[in-house]
Amino acid sequence: VTVGLVLKDADQHLGVAIESILDSRDYRILDASEVAFLGVRDEAADLKLDGYHRRRQISTHQYAQPVTKQDDSIIDQGTGVTRFQLLSLQYTPVESGTSVGLVPRFSKAAADAWRWKDAVLGDGRDFFVPRPKTLQKLGSYLQEEIPEIQECIILSNCARFEILVALDGSLDSNDLSLAISRRVIAQVEYYQKKVNPATKMMVSSMDWPRVVAGSSDLTTLGKDSEQTAEELQSLWTHMTELTEIMNHLAQVAVGLALRPRRPDRPVQFRPFSSRDAHILLQLKRTVEAFSSSPSPSPQLAQLLKFALQAGKAARDTQKVPELSALLLYGSGDSQKYSTQPPPELLQNVTDAVMTTVIEPIIKECASTFLAQSRADVISAFRLQCESLATNGEELQW
Repeated sequence: VTVGLVLKDADQHLGVAIESILDSRDYRILDASEVAFLGVRDEAADLKLDGYHRRRQISTHQYAQPVTKQDDSIIDQGTGVTRFQLLSLQYTPVESGTSVGLVPRFSKAAADAWRWKDAVLGDGRDFFVPRPKTLQKLGSYLQEEIPEIQECIILSNCARFEILVALDGSLDSNDLSLAISRRVIAQVEYYQKKVNPATKMMVSSMDWPRVVAGSSDLTTLGKDSEQTAEELQSLWTHMTELTEIMNHLAQVAVGLALRPRRPDRPVQFRPFSSRDAHILLQLKRTVEAFSSSPSPSPQLAQLLKFALQAGKAARDTQKVPELSALLLYGSGDSQKYSTQPPPELLQNVTDAVMTTVIEPIIKECASTFLAQSRADVISAFRLQCESLATNGEELQW
Protein backbone atom coordinates (compact mmCIF):
# COMPACT_ATOMS: atom_id res chain seq x y z
CA VAL A 1 0.00 0.00 0.00
CA THR A 2 2.55 2.49 -1.20
CA VAL A 3 1.53 6.09 -1.69
CA GLY A 4 3.33 8.69 -3.76
CA LEU A 5 3.44 8.18 -7.51
CA VAL A 6 5.92 10.12 -9.61
CA LEU A 7 4.21 10.39 -12.99
CA LYS A 8 5.84 9.95 -16.35
CA ASP A 9 5.75 13.07 -18.56
CA ALA A 10 4.25 15.07 -15.70
CA ASP A 11 4.43 18.86 -15.72
CA GLN A 12 7.49 20.30 -14.06
CA HIS A 13 5.40 22.09 -11.46
CA LEU A 14 3.74 18.85 -10.44
CA GLY A 15 7.11 17.16 -10.11
CA VAL A 16 8.47 19.97 -7.95
CA ALA A 17 5.36 19.90 -5.77
CA ILE A 18 5.59 16.16 -5.21
CA GLU A 19 9.30 16.43 -4.41
CA SER A 20 8.43 19.01 -1.76
CA ILE A 21 5.94 16.61 -0.20
CA LEU A 22 8.32 13.65 -0.13
CA ASP A 23 10.60 14.30 2.80
CA SER A 24 14.01 12.90 1.83
CA ARG A 25 14.37 11.37 5.29
CA ASP A 26 11.25 9.24 4.86
CA TYR A 27 11.09 8.47 1.15
CA ARG A 28 13.28 7.57 -1.76
CA ILE A 29 12.81 6.61 -5.40
CA LEU A 30 12.74 2.88 -6.13
CA ASP A 31 14.40 1.37 -9.15
CA ALA A 32 12.70 -1.06 -11.52
CA SER A 33 13.81 -4.22 -9.69
CA GLU A 34 12.43 -2.98 -6.38
CA VAL A 35 9.17 -1.97 -8.03
CA ALA A 36 8.90 -5.45 -9.50
CA PHE A 37 9.17 -6.81 -5.94
CA LEU A 38 6.19 -4.65 -4.95
CA GLY A 39 4.14 -6.17 -7.76
CA VAL A 40 3.68 -2.90 -9.68
CA ARG A 41 2.57 -3.13 -13.31
CA ASP A 42 2.71 -0.60 -16.17
CA GLU A 43 -0.86 0.60 -16.62
CA ALA A 44 -2.77 3.77 -17.34
CA ALA A 45 -3.91 5.76 -14.32
CA ASP A 46 -6.81 8.17 -14.19
CA LEU A 47 -6.08 11.09 -11.89
CA LYS A 48 -8.93 13.31 -10.81
CA LEU A 49 -7.47 16.81 -10.49
CA ASP A 50 -9.52 19.91 -9.72
CA GLY A 51 -12.83 18.46 -10.90
CA TYR A 52 -11.73 16.88 -14.19
CA HIS A 53 -9.76 13.85 -15.34
CA ARG A 54 -6.27 13.93 -16.72
CA ARG A 55 -4.88 10.68 -18.12
CA ARG A 56 -1.29 10.01 -17.11
CA GLN A 57 1.00 7.00 -17.52
CA ILE A 58 2.44 5.50 -14.35
CA SER A 59 6.18 5.00 -14.59
CA THR A 60 7.31 1.77 -12.95
CA HIS A 61 10.81 3.23 -12.78
CA GLN A 62 9.93 5.90 -10.27
CA TYR A 63 7.92 5.03 -7.23
CA ALA A 64 8.05 6.63 -3.83
CA GLN A 65 8.33 4.28 -0.89
CA PRO A 66 9.21 4.81 2.79
CA VAL A 67 12.80 3.82 3.45
CA THR A 68 12.64 0.99 5.96
CA LYS A 69 14.25 -2.44 6.10
CA GLN A 70 11.69 -5.18 5.63
CA ASP A 71 12.45 -7.08 8.79
CA ASP A 72 11.86 -6.53 12.47
CA SER A 73 13.60 -3.16 12.31
CA ILE A 74 10.31 -1.83 10.96
CA ILE A 75 8.78 -2.74 14.31
CA ASP A 76 11.07 -1.01 16.76
CA GLN A 77 10.70 1.48 19.52
CA GLY A 78 11.33 4.41 17.19
CA THR A 79 8.24 3.81 15.08
CA GLY A 80 5.95 3.25 18.06
CA VAL A 81 4.75 0.02 16.46
CA THR A 82 4.49 -3.38 18.08
CA ARG A 83 7.40 -5.81 17.89
CA PHE A 84 7.01 -9.57 17.51
CA GLN A 85 9.00 -12.26 19.30
CA LEU A 86 8.70 -16.04 19.34
CA LEU A 87 10.01 -18.49 21.93
CA SER A 88 10.19 -22.19 21.13
CA LEU A 89 11.03 -24.57 23.97
CA GLN A 90 13.69 -27.15 23.13
CA TYR A 91 13.98 -30.64 24.57
CA THR A 92 17.67 -31.20 24.10
CA PRO A 93 20.22 -32.79 26.42
CA VAL A 94 22.72 -30.69 28.31
CA GLU A 95 26.18 -31.80 29.37
CA SER A 96 27.10 -32.53 32.95
CA GLY A 97 30.50 -33.36 34.41
CA THR A 98 31.34 -36.81 35.75
CA SER A 99 34.48 -38.65 36.72
CA VAL A 100 34.80 -39.88 33.13
CA GLY A 101 34.09 -36.56 31.47
CA LEU A 102 31.04 -34.88 30.02
CA VAL A 103 27.92 -36.97 29.48
CA PRO A 104 24.53 -35.84 28.18
CA ARG A 105 21.57 -35.56 30.51
CA PHE A 106 18.15 -34.07 29.91
CA SER A 107 17.36 -30.83 31.67
CA LYS A 108 14.93 -31.35 34.55
CA ALA A 109 13.51 -27.87 33.94
CA ALA A 110 12.72 -28.75 30.34
CA ALA A 111 11.35 -32.19 31.21
CA ASP A 112 9.06 -30.75 33.91
CA ALA A 113 7.87 -28.00 31.57
CA TRP A 114 7.06 -30.47 28.81
CA ARG A 115 5.20 -32.79 31.19
CA TRP A 116 3.19 -29.85 32.51
CA LYS A 117 2.48 -28.70 28.95
CA ASP A 118 1.20 -32.14 27.92
CA ALA A 119 -0.98 -32.48 31.03
CA VAL A 120 -2.45 -28.97 31.11
CA LEU A 121 -2.34 -27.70 27.52
CA GLY A 122 -2.66 -31.03 25.77
CA ASP A 123 -0.18 -33.10 23.79
CA GLY A 124 -1.85 -32.56 20.40
CA ARG A 125 -1.93 -36.24 19.55
CA ASP A 126 -5.60 -36.06 18.60
CA PHE A 127 -4.67 -33.76 15.66
CA PHE A 128 -6.65 -30.87 17.16
CA VAL A 129 -6.07 -28.07 19.67
CA PRO A 130 -7.74 -29.94 22.55
CA ARG A 131 -7.58 -27.21 25.22
CA PRO A 132 -8.54 -23.86 23.62
CA LYS A 133 -9.92 -22.35 26.85
CA THR A 134 -6.83 -23.38 28.81
CA LEU A 135 -4.57 -21.89 26.15
CA GLN A 136 -6.58 -18.66 26.34
CA LYS A 137 -6.23 -18.61 30.12
CA LEU A 138 -2.45 -19.04 29.96
CA GLY A 139 -2.14 -16.35 27.30
CA SER A 140 -4.20 -13.91 29.40
CA TYR A 141 -2.11 -14.77 32.47
CA LEU A 142 1.13 -13.95 30.65
CA GLN A 143 -0.33 -10.65 29.45
CA GLU A 144 -1.42 -9.73 32.98
CA GLU A 145 1.94 -10.64 34.49
CA ILE A 146 4.09 -9.02 31.80
CA PRO A 147 2.55 -5.64 30.90
CA GLU A 148 4.74 -5.21 27.82
CA ILE A 149 2.99 -8.17 26.14
CA GLN A 150 0.22 -6.67 24.04
CA GLU A 151 -0.81 -9.91 22.31
CA CYS A 152 -0.04 -13.56 23.01
CA ILE A 153 -0.69 -16.80 21.14
CA ILE A 154 0.49 -20.22 22.32
CA LEU A 155 1.04 -23.19 20.02
CA SER A 156 0.95 -26.54 21.81
CA ASN A 157 1.02 -29.89 20.05
CA CYS A 158 2.85 -33.20 20.22
CA ALA A 159 6.10 -31.76 18.86
CA ARG A 160 6.32 -28.15 20.04
CA PHE A 161 5.53 -25.64 22.77
CA GLU A 162 5.86 -22.13 21.39
CA ILE A 163 4.85 -18.71 22.69
CA LEU A 164 4.34 -15.93 20.16
CA VAL A 165 4.01 -12.41 21.54
CA ALA A 166 3.53 -8.87 20.31
CA LEU A 167 5.35 -6.39 22.52
CA ASP A 168 4.56 -2.74 23.05
CA GLY A 169 7.35 -1.51 25.28
CA SER A 170 11.06 -1.56 25.97
CA LEU A 171 11.40 -5.15 27.21
CA ASP A 172 14.43 -6.73 25.54
CA SER A 173 14.67 -10.35 24.46
CA ASN A 174 16.63 -11.58 27.51
CA ASP A 175 14.24 -9.95 29.95
CA LEU A 176 11.27 -11.38 28.05
CA SER A 177 12.58 -14.95 28.00
CA LEU A 178 13.42 -14.80 31.72
CA ALA A 179 10.02 -13.31 32.58
CA ILE A 180 8.20 -16.03 30.62
CA SER A 181 10.43 -18.75 32.12
CA ARG A 182 9.57 -17.57 35.63
CA ARG A 183 5.84 -17.69 34.88
CA VAL A 184 6.08 -21.14 33.30
CA ILE A 185 8.01 -22.52 36.29
CA ALA A 186 5.47 -20.92 38.64
CA GLN A 187 2.69 -22.73 36.78
CA VAL A 188 4.62 -26.01 36.82
CA GLU A 189 5.17 -25.82 40.57
CA TYR A 190 1.54 -24.87 41.21
CA TYR A 191 0.38 -27.89 39.22
CA GLN A 192 2.82 -30.23 40.95
CA LYS A 193 2.13 -29.06 44.53
CA LYS A 194 -1.37 -27.56 44.65
CA VAL A 195 -3.46 -29.54 42.16
CA ASN A 196 -4.85 -32.71 43.72
CA PRO A 197 -4.56 -36.11 41.98
CA ALA A 198 -8.28 -36.30 41.17
CA THR A 199 -8.15 -32.97 39.36
CA LYS A 200 -5.02 -34.02 37.50
CA MET A 201 -6.82 -37.14 36.29
CA MET A 202 -9.76 -35.04 35.11
CA VAL A 203 -7.51 -32.48 33.44
CA SER A 204 -5.85 -35.21 31.38
CA SER A 205 -9.01 -35.53 29.28
CA MET A 206 -10.74 -32.16 29.64
CA ASP A 207 -10.30 -28.52 28.75
CA TRP A 208 -10.06 -27.23 32.34
CA PRO A 209 -8.75 -23.61 32.38
CA ARG A 210 -8.95 -23.37 36.18
CA VAL A 211 -5.86 -25.55 36.40
CA VAL A 212 -3.90 -22.52 35.12
CA ALA A 213 -3.25 -20.47 38.24
CA GLY A 214 -3.97 -16.77 38.39
CA SER A 215 -1.56 -14.18 39.70
CA SER A 216 -3.17 -14.23 43.16
CA ASP A 217 -2.69 -18.01 43.43
CA LEU A 218 1.06 -17.93 42.94
CA THR A 219 3.84 -17.03 45.31
CA THR A 220 7.19 -15.44 44.58
CA LEU A 221 9.74 -17.93 43.33
CA GLY A 222 12.30 -19.14 45.84
CA LYS A 223 16.02 -19.37 45.20
CA ASP A 224 15.86 -22.90 43.78
CA SER A 225 12.90 -22.04 41.58
CA GLU A 226 14.68 -18.95 40.31
CA GLN A 227 17.64 -21.10 39.30
CA THR A 228 15.24 -23.48 37.53
CA ALA A 229 13.74 -20.53 35.65
CA GLU A 230 17.20 -19.39 34.57
CA GLU A 231 17.94 -22.92 33.35
CA LEU A 232 14.68 -22.97 31.42
CA GLN A 233 15.50 -19.58 29.92
CA SER A 234 18.59 -21.06 28.26
CA LEU A 235 16.46 -23.73 26.56
CA TRP A 236 14.23 -21.41 24.52
CA THR A 237 15.00 -20.79 20.87
CA HIS A 238 14.31 -17.06 20.71
CA MET A 239 13.37 -15.29 17.46
CA THR A 240 13.13 -11.51 17.33
CA GLU A 241 13.10 -10.65 13.61
CA LEU A 242 9.78 -10.49 11.78
CA THR A 243 11.14 -12.28 8.72
CA GLU A 244 12.76 -14.97 10.90
CA ILE A 245 9.49 -15.56 12.75
CA MET A 246 7.47 -15.67 9.55
CA ASN A 247 9.96 -18.09 7.98
CA HIS A 248 9.69 -20.35 11.02
CA LEU A 249 5.87 -20.30 11.11
CA ALA A 250 5.67 -20.95 7.38
CA GLN A 251 8.02 -23.92 7.67
CA VAL A 252 5.95 -25.26 10.58
CA ALA A 253 2.82 -25.10 8.42
CA VAL A 254 4.58 -26.63 5.43
CA GLY A 255 6.15 -29.42 7.48
CA LEU A 256 9.79 -28.41 7.09
CA ALA A 257 10.49 -27.04 10.57
CA LEU A 258 12.55 -28.98 13.11
CA ARG A 259 10.50 -30.57 15.87
CA PRO A 260 11.88 -29.41 19.25
CA ARG A 261 10.35 -32.37 21.10
CA ARG A 262 12.05 -34.78 18.71
CA PRO A 263 15.46 -33.31 17.90
CA ASP A 264 16.87 -36.70 16.93
CA ARG A 265 14.37 -37.23 14.12
CA PRO A 266 15.29 -35.82 10.69
CA VAL A 267 12.69 -33.63 9.03
CA GLN A 268 11.48 -34.87 5.67
CA PHE A 269 9.06 -32.97 3.47
CA ARG A 270 5.95 -35.11 2.91
CA PRO A 271 3.36 -32.87 1.20
CA PHE A 272 0.80 -35.65 0.75
CA SER A 273 0.98 -37.03 4.29
CA SER A 274 -2.21 -36.71 6.32
CA ARG A 275 -0.14 -37.00 9.50
CA ASP A 276 2.00 -34.02 8.58
CA ALA A 277 -0.93 -32.02 7.22
CA HIS A 278 -2.78 -32.01 10.56
CA ILE A 279 -0.59 -29.08 11.62
CA LEU A 280 -2.77 -26.94 9.33
CA LEU A 281 -5.85 -27.84 11.37
CA GLN A 282 -3.97 -27.16 14.61
CA LEU A 283 -2.89 -23.73 13.39
CA LYS A 284 -6.40 -22.94 12.22
CA ARG A 285 -7.90 -23.97 15.57
CA THR A 286 -5.25 -21.93 17.38
CA VAL A 287 -6.20 -18.82 15.39
CA GLU A 288 -9.88 -19.43 16.15
CA ALA A 289 -9.22 -19.96 19.85
CA PHE A 290 -7.24 -16.76 20.35
CA SER A 291 -9.48 -14.70 18.07
CA SER A 292 -12.41 -15.45 20.38
CA SER A 293 -10.34 -14.87 23.51
CA PRO A 294 -11.20 -12.01 25.92
CA SER A 295 -7.77 -10.67 24.93
CA PRO A 296 -7.73 -11.14 21.14
CA SER A 297 -4.48 -11.10 19.18
CA PRO A 298 -5.28 -9.77 15.69
CA GLN A 299 -1.69 -9.08 14.61
CA LEU A 300 -0.42 -12.49 15.69
CA ALA A 301 -3.46 -14.14 14.10
CA GLN A 302 -2.49 -12.43 10.87
CA LEU A 303 0.97 -13.99 11.08
CA LEU A 304 -0.55 -17.45 11.53
CA LYS A 305 -2.88 -16.84 8.59
CA PHE A 306 0.15 -16.14 6.42
CA ALA A 307 1.62 -19.43 7.68
CA LEU A 308 -1.61 -21.27 6.81
CA GLN A 309 -1.49 -19.74 3.35
CA ALA A 310 2.03 -21.13 2.91
CA GLY A 311 1.04 -24.55 4.25
CA LYS A 312 -1.82 -24.89 1.78
CA ALA A 313 0.14 -23.63 -1.21
CA ALA A 314 3.05 -25.99 -0.47
CA ARG A 315 0.70 -28.96 -0.93
CA ASP A 316 -0.92 -27.68 -4.14
CA THR A 317 0.50 -29.19 -7.35
CA GLN A 318 -0.89 -26.30 -9.37
CA LYS A 319 1.11 -23.76 -7.39
CA VAL A 320 4.17 -25.99 -7.07
CA PRO A 321 4.27 -28.24 -10.17
CA GLU A 322 7.40 -29.99 -8.91
CA LEU A 323 5.23 -31.75 -6.30
CA SER A 324 3.78 -34.02 -8.98
CA ALA A 325 7.05 -35.94 -9.13
CA LEU A 326 6.49 -37.13 -5.53
CA LEU A 327 3.05 -38.64 -6.23
CA LEU A 328 4.68 -41.82 -7.53
CA TYR A 329 6.18 -42.52 -4.08
CA GLY A 330 2.99 -42.34 -2.01
CA SER A 331 2.08 -40.18 0.97
CA GLY A 332 4.83 -41.41 3.27
CA ASP A 333 2.34 -42.39 5.99
CA SER A 334 2.80 -46.12 5.48
CA GLN A 335 5.93 -48.11 4.67
CA LYS A 336 3.76 -50.73 3.03
CA TYR A 337 2.25 -48.41 0.44
CA SER A 338 4.97 -45.75 0.19
CA THR A 339 8.56 -45.71 -0.92
CA GLN A 340 11.33 -43.26 -0.18
CA PRO A 341 11.88 -40.75 -3.02
CA PRO A 342 15.47 -40.17 -4.18
CA PRO A 343 17.23 -37.55 -2.04
CA GLU A 344 18.01 -35.40 -5.08
CA LEU A 345 14.34 -35.29 -6.09
CA LEU A 346 13.22 -34.51 -2.56
CA GLN A 347 15.77 -31.70 -2.31
CA ASN A 348 14.67 -30.22 -5.63
CA VAL A 349 11.03 -30.21 -4.55
CA THR A 350 11.90 -28.71 -1.17
CA ASP A 351 13.90 -25.95 -2.88
CA ALA A 352 10.96 -25.25 -5.18
CA VAL A 353 8.63 -24.89 -2.20
CA MET A 354 11.05 -22.50 -0.54
CA THR A 355 11.40 -20.27 -3.60
CA THR A 356 7.81 -20.34 -4.92
CA VAL A 357 5.88 -20.44 -1.63
CA ILE A 358 7.76 -19.58 1.54
CA GLU A 359 9.96 -16.72 0.33
CA PRO A 360 7.07 -14.85 -1.38
CA ILE A 361 4.93 -15.28 1.76
CA ILE A 362 7.71 -13.79 3.89
CA LYS A 363 7.96 -10.79 1.57
CA GLU A 364 4.20 -10.34 1.50
CA CYS A 365 4.05 -10.47 5.28
CA ALA A 366 6.87 -7.94 5.66
CA SER A 367 5.24 -5.59 3.13
CA THR A 368 1.88 -5.88 4.88
CA PHE A 369 3.21 -4.98 8.32
CA LEU A 370 5.40 -2.26 6.81
CA ALA A 371 2.33 -0.66 5.25
CA GLN A 372 0.44 -0.92 8.53
CA SER A 373 3.34 0.63 10.43
CA ARG A 374 3.31 3.58 8.00
CA ALA A 375 -0.45 4.12 7.99
CA ASP A 376 -0.16 7.56 9.59
CA VAL A 377 2.51 8.66 7.10
CA ILE A 378 0.43 7.40 4.18
CA SER A 379 -2.69 9.20 5.43
CA ALA A 380 -0.80 12.46 5.88
CA PHE A 381 0.71 12.15 2.41
CA ARG A 382 -2.70 11.45 0.88
CA LEU A 383 -4.12 14.60 2.47
CA GLN A 384 -1.22 16.62 1.11
CA CYS A 385 -1.77 15.21 -2.38
CA GLU A 386 -5.48 16.07 -2.22
CA SER A 387 -4.63 19.60 -1.15
CA LEU A 388 -2.14 19.87 -3.99
CA ALA A 389 -4.73 18.70 -6.53
CA THR A 390 -7.32 21.15 -5.23
CA ASN A 391 -4.93 24.05 -5.68
CA GLY A 392 -3.67 22.84 -9.05
CA GLU A 393 -4.62 25.97 -10.94
CA GLU A 394 -2.27 28.00 -8.75
CA LEU A 395 0.59 25.89 -10.10
CA GLN A 396 -0.45 26.72 -13.70
CA TRP A 397 -0.96 23.09 -14.79
